[in-house]
Amino acid sequence: MESSVDPKPPNVLLYSGCDERAEENFQAFADVVRQLIDCSDRYALYPLAYRDIVQSVPWADNTAALMINCGIDEADEIVQTAIVDFVKSGGRLLAFGPSVGSIMEKLSLPSGLRRELFVVDKELKAVKIRVKPAVDEIGSEFKTLVNGSQLFSDFKSPYMTVVAESCDTDCTRPAIVKMECSDGSAILSLARLDLTPTNTHVQDVQVFNKLKLANESRCNLFTNLLKMLGLNVSPLSTIPPPTKCFLACTEMCQKALTRALQPVMKDGVFQGRVVSMRFLESDSSDCVPSDSELPVVLGHGVPEGHGFDWNIYSKALRTRVLGRTLLYAQVMRSTQTLLDSNPNFLKTIPGGVGIAVVAQRQTSGRGKAPSCYACG
Repeated sequence: MESSVDPKPPNVLLYSGCDERAEENFQAFADVVRQLIDCSDRYALYPLAYRDIVQSVPWADNTAALMINCGIDEADEIVQTAIVDFVKSGGRLLAFGPSVGSIMEKLSLPSGLRRELFVVDKELKAVKIRVKPAVDEIGSEFKTLVNGSQLFSDFKSPYMTVVAESCDTDCTRPAIVKMECSDGSAILSLARLDLTPTNTHVQDVQVFNKLKLANESRCNLFTNLLKMLGLNVSPLSTIPPPTKCFLACTEMCQKALTRALQPVMKDGVFQGRVVSMRFLESDSSDCVPSDSELPVVLGHGVPEGHGFDWNIYSKALRTRVLGRTLLYAQVMRSTQTLLDSNPNFLKTIPGGVGIAVVAQRQTSGRGKAPSCYACG
């Protein structure tokens, strides 16, 4: 007799390290992955905890793929060995950034190969990469963040395929490679496709603008890497629902803004032509965001787990007014529409309060990429 219970969907595990930023890194990583694969029916997305690795929990069972977005300490032999054993036993791995050096070394270090070839520059740089035609028929080129460019320069193997290479200089160097190992496969990427333009690592305005323009190419390449690992990629047309918006600013700016808005609001709602804003005192409200009404939580920052670090952002600002008050949401219909459809809101903003609107993802915005709209 066949069981009527649906089989559990395979796991996609994300390992983001074990330091104090592990949870934050996982949340940001998960937000990116959820946009590319179906994590409701096809796969179950979970963090892989450091303790599960060192305590030999059978985490590899029912795992479709393991993804990594952190460095792995060279001295942490248990973690390195567990990841390599997963690949050699038929697992599929996608690793970004500082972790790729130690993983490649463990996977296939030929006799006499210099260990220094596997040293990864942890500093992030904006570098132009070119995707190989076998992966992308157009052979697209775009700017992305890269952890150095020396790792793969002198290393060649019959089991290694170059997916993309850096091309900012006359000397091109592999930036993303795929390695076949026993029954498994690993894609190792110096290119940080896991980092969006709004990630807290991006603090330079010029770098932000270049990454924003290339965001669609970054998503397309990330999607192709997932396909190369055999994952069932969900259509990018899947539109996520809008999320709550957070008002982040100094206490002085918040008082000035709420004082100016109070006379023109009705029951805490500022009525707009397309999108209205409902201002809330706390995040505990059951108010559900929609395309026509956006809950705005008052406060002095963005809570953890929402993919934005207000403290890093505010310290990096070089303006006196513009951007010192921020409206931030993970998903929003359009940053521009929010303000354009609220001309009275713009007129009500008091002097000295320069508002910037930032969304991790737009569902109706131009380009539908992480974007911002500012007024001051």
